[in-house]
Amino acid sequence: MLGTPGNLFFAGLLAALVSVGGPPTSGYSLSLFWKVMIFTPFLLAFISLIASIGILTGAKYAWYLSIILWISSAPYYCIIALFLPPNLKPIIIGAITPIIALIIYFQTKPVKNYFLKPK
Repeated sequence: MLGTPGNLFFAGLLAALVSVGGPPTSGYSLSLFWKVMIFTPFLLAFISLIASIGILTGAKYAWYLSIILWISSAPYYCIIALFLPPNLKPIIIGAITPIIALIIYFQTKPVKNYFLKPK
């Protein structure tokens, strides 16, 4: 459930960095790479919101969607960490650690039984 505000935070952080000339841009317009990097957290936030609602209801799709979301967001955060100033990198590393813990937790038998057992 914290993925939605967290991803919106990263989208705002990236937009602020780009607006002050932080990450490299090509001339006065943003390159396609940075457009994708700024848009991706909004997409991840939307998917996270859907997964959060499903998790609260115990829906089967939420288990799969959460695993896909976490596996796809970890490399994204690693790529972003390459371009951030050194003082902001601990924020990204701090976001990756719980993602790995959640993936491991969602593989436990009680959690799988809760989400994947026919209701």
